Amino acid sequence: MRVAPRAQHRVLTAALVFVCSLSYLAGCGRPDPGENIRVNWTLDPSPPVAGEAITAHVTLHDAGQAPVTGARLHLEGMMSHPGMAPVIAAVVERGDGRYDAALRFSMAGDWILLLTGELPGGETLQQVAERADRVLDRVRGTLAGGDAILLSHGHFLRVLAARWLRLAPDAGRLLALGTAALCVLGTEHETPAIIHWNVPNPAAPTPSRAAQPGSGPR
Repeated sequence: MRVAPRAQHRVLTAALVFVCSLSYLAGCGRPDPGENIRVNWTLDPSPPVAGEAITAHVTLHDAGQAPVTGARLHLEGMMSHPGMAPVIAAVVERGDGRYDAALRFSMAGDWILLLTGELPGGETLQQVAERADRVLDRVRGTLAGGDAILLSHGHFLRVLAARWLRLAPDAGRLLALGTAALCVLGTEHETPAIIHWNVPNPAAPTPSRAAQPGSGPR
């Protein structure tokens, strides 16, 4: 969102993007709870000002409007251009589905806030990573005879791709993946690599804005 400057401060733009992180970190061992989570947020003060303390207020409700408690959330602020260190904020549960995070934008400019976390009753990120590792171990055993095709939930595939690259599982949040997109993992000089990623499937319907990477919850 575009916010107005205050005296002696430049304009600061901030947006909160959830990119389904709540659902993919919750795992896919049961019906995906993240698909039914409703997230609302505000910033205090609003508009935010660079260099001053800001509190992000987040509320989580399920499809029945019941508050979601016990979620372990993380909030990370990133500038839209590369080279700037992210701002990490601890998220504190206040009860009744309410969560607060204190942060401070280091400079004026365009910011993206990425909210990730683990929903109660789901898999931890480490458990999702272990499941992805087991799949990859089986796949590697078949690659000598040809290529392998994997079909799965998009959020799990993001973690699987991170593990193929020998990265930490939370690196999957950096790999935006649209609905029915095609990806190819391979090697470059025997080093795991991404050959193609998030290629639109020509047979799939034209995705809505909600399915576009970085556009918000799906």
